[in-house]
Amino acid sequence: MQFIFQNKLLRWLRILLIVIGTVWAVSLSLYMLFIFLWSGDIPRRPLLYELPSGLRGWVVIQHDDPSCPSIESRGLYVVISVPASGHACTSSPTMLTGSRFVRYEYVSPDGTRTRIPKSGWGGGGEIWAGHTILPGTGVSFKREAFFVGTEAELQKSWAAQPSLQDEDQPTEKKLKNGVRLD
Repeated sequence: MQFIFQNKLLRWLRILLIVIGTVWAVSLSLYMLFIFLWSGDIPRRPLLYELPSGLRGWVVIQHDDPSCPSIESRGLYVVISVPASGHACTSSPTMLTGSRFVRYEYVSPDGTRTRIPKSGWGGGGEIWAGHTILPGTGVSFKREAFFVGTEAELQKSWAAQPSLQDEDQPTEKKLKNGVRLD
């Protein structure tokens, strides 16, 4: 009789532990979801910038322009393809909000892809000085810019840094697609 009682007790204890574990796991998951959503930093799909092989210099991307095509989706990635001019335009909103994995690749004419490293100063990266300008005085569309090249090339390029203002704004130099022409 005592053996049967012990088996039933053990079975109930196992069930109780399973229920407590399940309640704990669900509670923790809900808590993490709440914190995650409350922070407003929801992870987004990864972003891939495709650049033509050998492109060096400033890249400017104009967003929210209804006269431009939308950003392409390919697999998990949303893809921004930049032409050889370094100037791209899309009707899609900026992709730089929230947490997002970003990858930069050179694409050669034969389709070969080469990852472009991004790092902090002194780390050997080739993506620098990323910045965004929002619509407002002198700016009709959201624009982002970044530099592709070595640190030394970046240091020499500051004078040629693109203005992200609209073309019709009074400036000392003529602008094309929001980029200063020298």
